[in-house]
Amino acid sequence: MFKSQTCKRLILSDIAVSLIFFGIGIFAAIFFNDFFKLNILSFTLGMIFGTAFTVLKIMLLEKTVQKAVDMPKEKAVNYTRLHYTLRYILTGAVVAVAAVNTKVSLFGTVLALAALWPAVHAAAKLEKRAEAEKQQP
Repeated sequence: MFKSQTCKRLILSDIAVSLIFFGIGIFAAIFFNDFFKLNILSFTLGMIFGTAFTVLKIMLLEKTVQKAVDMPKEKAVNYTRLHYTLRYILTGAVVAVAAVNTKVSLFGTVLALAALWPAVHAAAKLEKRAEAEKQQP
């Protein structure tokens, strides 16, 4: 399914960061319910929806890179730009679906989508650590 360890690390990091964000959201919903007014089931569905889509985006990115590597430079640039644009259009569609659907929390969906940024940094640190361990005798 996945060709690279980097993709696996990125997906696992995204899921881990999403779970951390989920835990913080549930904590806030339970202890600060008067302020946040968060429906726990709706928030959970939003987090699941956003995390699942983020994993799909990572898989699409890996597929795009794998195909672009074998193309001539100009064709690869256009191919990656097209797929970059398509991924962001899909992200907009996911946010629109979460905004329209009352059973899925828009906040939870956007929070899960935003979990990709810290997940990328976490995966990069894991990658550096793995490389350092390989180089040690």
